[in-house]
Amino acid sequence: MESPEFVDEDEESNLEEDVPPAKSSKLSGSDLYKPPTTEELNTLRDTNMLFHSNLTKLQITELLKEVTLSKTKREKIDEYLHSLHDVIMTLPITDKFKLSESQKMFDQIQIPFVMKPAKVKGEMKCTPPADIQVVGSYLLDTNLKQKLNIDLVLELPTESMQAKDHLNQRYLRKRAVYLAYIAHYLLENDLISELKFAYSEENPLKPVLLLKPSGKLSNSLIVRVHTCPSKESFKLERFLPHKSNVRKSWFTGISTKQDDVSLNPTPHYNSIVLRDMLMVEHLKYLFESFSEYEGIRDGIKLLKVWLRQRELDQGTGCFNGFIISMLAAYLLEKRRINKMMSSYQVVRNVFQYLSTSDWTEEGISFKDHDTSEFHKYFEIVFVDPAGTLNLCSEMSAAVYYQVCQEAEYSLKTLDNKVISNGFDAVFMTSLPFIKKFDHIIHVCRPWLLHNSCERMNLIENLPDYGGNAINCAVPKIMSVLRQGLRSRVKLIGVKGCQYGMWSTDSHPPSWKDPSSTLSFGFILTSDASSIIDKGPTAETPEASSFREFWGDKSELRRFQDGSICEAVVWNCKNKTDKRNILENITKHILRLHCSLSSNSIIYTSNQIEEILTLKTDSKQTEYVPVPGYVGTGDEVNIKLVHSYNELCRQLRNLKDLPLTVVSLQGVSPALRYTEVYPPTQVIIPDNQVMKKIMKKIQVPDSEDSAPPYVHAIEVICHLEGSGKWPQDVEALRRLKAAFHITFSDELEKEHSELTCVPTQTYLDVFKDGFVFRIIIAYHREITIMQTFTTNDGLVKNKITPESIALEEKTSHLPKLASVLHGLTQKFPSFCLVSRLAKRWINGQLLSRHVPEIVIELLCASLYTNPEPYTTPGSAQVGFVRFLSFISKFDFNSNPVIIDFNNEMEEFDITTIQEHFNANRDSLPTMFIATNKDKTRSIWTRKQPTCMILRRLQALAVISLKNLENEIMSLEKGVSTMSIFHGSLSAYDVVIHLEPKCVARKYEACQVDGDIVEEDLATQNENSNILPVVGFDPVQSYLDELESSYGELAMFFHNTNGGREIGVLWRPNAFQPREFKLTTALCSSILSKSKVAANVKTVIEDFQIIGKGLVSNIELRTDKWKI
Repeated sequence: MESPEFVDEDEESNLEEDVPPAKSSKLSGSDLYKPPTTEELNTLRDTNMLFHSNLTKLQITELLKEVTLSKTKREKIDEYLHSLHDVIMTLPITDKFKLSESQKMFDQIQIPFVMKPAKVKGEMKCTPPADIQVVGSYLLDTNLKQKLNIDLVLELPTESMQAKDHLNQRYLRKRAVYLAYIAHYLLENDLISELKFAYSEENPLKPVLLLKPSGKLSNSLIVRVHTCPSKESFKLERFLPHKSNVRKSWFTGISTKQDDVSLNPTPHYNSIVLRDMLMVEHLKYLFESFSEYEGIRDGIKLLKVWLRQRELDQGTGCFNGFIISMLAAYLLEKRRINKMMSSYQVVRNVFQYLSTSDWTEEGISFKDHDTSEFHKYFEIVFVDPAGTLNLCSEMSAAVYYQVCQEAEYSLKTLDNKVISNGFDAVFMTSLPFIKKFDHIIHVCRPWLLHNSCERMNLIENLPDYGGNAINCAVPKIMSVLRQGLRSRVKLIGVKGCQYGMWSTDSHPPSWKDPSSTLSFGFILTSDASSIIDKGPTAETPEASSFREFWGDKSELRRFQDGSICEAVVWNCKNKTDKRNILENITKHILRLHCSLSSNSIIYTSNQIEEILTLKTDSKQTEYVPVPGYVGTGDEVNIKLVHSYNELCRQLRNLKDLPLTVVSLQGVSPALRYTEVYPPTQVIIPDNQVMKKIMKKIQVPDSEDSAPPYVHAIEVICHLEGSGKWPQDVEALRRLKAAFHITFSDELEKEHSELTCVPTQTYLDVFKDGFVFRIIIAYHREITIMQTFTTNDGLVKNKITPESIALEEKTSHLPKLASVLHGLTQKFPSFCLVSRLAKRWINGQLLSRHVPEIVIELLCASLYTNPEPYTTPGSAQVGFVRFLSFISKFDFNSNPVIIDFNNEMEEFDITTIQEHFNANRDSLPTMFIATNKDKTRSIWTRKQPTCMILRRLQALAVISLKNLENEIMSLEKGVSTMSIFHGSLSAYDVVIHLEPKCVARKYEACQVDGDIVEEDLATQNENSNILPVVGFDPVQSYLDELESSYGELAMFFHNTNGGREIGVLWRPNAFQPREFKLTTALCSSILSKSKVAANVKTVIEDFQIIGKGLVSNIELRTDKWKI
């Protein structure tokens, strides 16, 4: 992966321009305390009533300024449209030609229509249009300035139309030919810089011509040219849903007597023609409804921004700006909104209506037209004012449900006063498909959907969709998925083919093209990993349907309540398998009911978790799991927690202790399931490399290799209070050492299977193959450390680095660890996201610069404040959002507020914001506020620094882009290893380490082939020998380097088995400086009083200090030259 360069804050310019002093605007005393005027009071009242708050009003005003066209821009566009109108109206007239031979008329232009079947009756003659009108949001002043499209509709001349053009795609093909005619004669026109074709709403039956103006408008405007028939061409009744306008015999080329008797309805084909016929009428209706009401127009703009941010206005059957405008007109007609409302009130009322409506059961209609006939043919029903067209004819239930859910969620976000950025979450944050859904499926072989239509008995419907099997099959596939996944998913989303634009001399894209994709997304519930699907009881009629749906997976089972029911059981060996249940279900039902094999589906869900598996590389071909470590290590972590709970019980039950144990709190990440690679049960190999010392402890006895790293699981132990605790620091430490010895003796006396090794500062307990480190804490020890007596005999307090560290470890960390553990229990994916985030940061060689607890807090913010998303339900989407959060969040201007258990009130949020703004210069670069730490951000006091944070954000941008490309790729499997392996290109010096001396080499992305399973052998759990604990030669080497050369350089390393150390010289490391004893190390004398660091000597010291550990040192830059 590419690596951005480091940028140090010292290199930034701090120059300020000379600014002339402003004139004093100081108010007099009488003006300062003058009571508000009536006008000011009315303004404040209106603001509270119409815009919720003054801040919301200001935000809406600024947003509307950004998306609204200026008057000057409109004048230029109007002038251009008039010029284009004049050019089109003077196009030459062609001779009459057969519709089936239309391609011969335009050599340089390809007809933007897939002519299948090729044979079609009819003739046409191309002449200038009967009329040209601007339609759509431009005339209503509800368009958005960004990606501005103006719709121009050309009325087909009567010479181009014939009596039976409503049949067999004749009109649709004629409109495509007419667009080719327009493109042919505008190809060389000076008004146009580029011509392209596209499909309107990605529907291959409805192409449009895209004109890119020349001159200043070329970068800000696209004119979309549509066509429509004249009013006299067709009768509206001809296109009612139950009418048939595409003959099966023509479409298939096979004629039977039955086809002449039974005609299948073509509701979707009919609605396409109706849209063109009523395009101008709909514009007039909207214009009459709210053209004079600025609040409604502005509300529609905000709603369009909302739809665009969520990608709901894109693709086949989308909820586009036209539908939201018609919905506003409908609500205005039904008096759900009124002309006096502000834009904010319009938005809230639309959200409120969408969140409580259901157009799948009870469709809506202008003028109370009957909708029952439409419900027979369409999933979603919204009938237009004419009563003949379903405006949502192409919309699937999946899109509609998604719009309703987003509206409900947005309304809650706006109403939540605790959320400080509610407006930004609703209107300013983009929600792409990949960040919205927990699991994503791609149908990578779209041509196979024709077989799906056969399997689902949809072949009779294909003529209605112009043969497009994707659009035909989607509703039925969605129905199958909803029936199979049931309560496992909260929402199923769909993303249809994105055909894009193509040049006028290229063939139009088809749904069968390999590049065409159909994607589904799942938002999971807490039941997603349930191992059983319980069906109806065996005697009921529903049991037969259940067996038919699930096939051979269904079986009769007796449940605990005594009932005998049909059920489907998904066998799982570990938690990784449980997380794959949804994938197994999806593939099974799609194969069984839709004829989609596993080879035609790409399911991306948990593949990214592969980085969390511990494997050894055997000849670069096969991977052998580390003994005791299955899948992502969930099972070994559960064993660890079980052993920890049992040890806590044993400690509390000790009888002969001077003081009773009050509390035991595990603070190691493994106990809250967030350790990147959970500790396995340790087994000490009995070989020549190890030897016993003091009967209970083993230490490494060879310079050639380091023993596997063994974690010490830290547990903070608080004892009951007593007046006999000493008030002297040294005496207190000796007493705690005595307690460690007492604990050790009592544990071994009552539990002989335990191995206990006491020290002055902690007690190590070896239990079930895990090493637990018991640290006794006294609640007044911090105060005692801070208290000292002056020479005058005065007792004073002074905060010291030692007291701060002790307070963090024994007071703050246990409380935070408990809360984070609770978050893991509530949201199972949190621990996986935290592990992935840590592994990614470690892979970027930033292990020593971003504390683990900070990473966990950042991940926690995705769950406590998920807006505008739902809470992450999988590791994949959680990690994608983590990278997005890191790359986009403005840490300099905003605090990260984490509200555990929803305890904070609006006052707390305001207090944190005010404190942050008032003290920004003295606060850490990354400020994290929690329920228990609202003003200090104790976990980010020292790290990360400004430079590290900027690099972290730059790396997140690159990693996010690569990861999104992999997830949305049509290639099998998600290869994510590259984003977890940082580049070394940004470093001045690279220190290469001997692999055998890297204690955690098994955690690396790439493992040597010479590491065999025996090296990872685990010991007999009954062993009474304490293994080497916490021994990592690389970290010791880095500690020595930072201690000696921290002023010259920064050191970067991947804790998870990294074999390189990156060295970055500090900006002033080699600049001449005054000679002092503290600066004499590795320096060269430049003059009598000046010295400078000698890079060759520094490198030699690096090599000497790391003798046996360092393989070689590589100089990559010459920044050290003076």
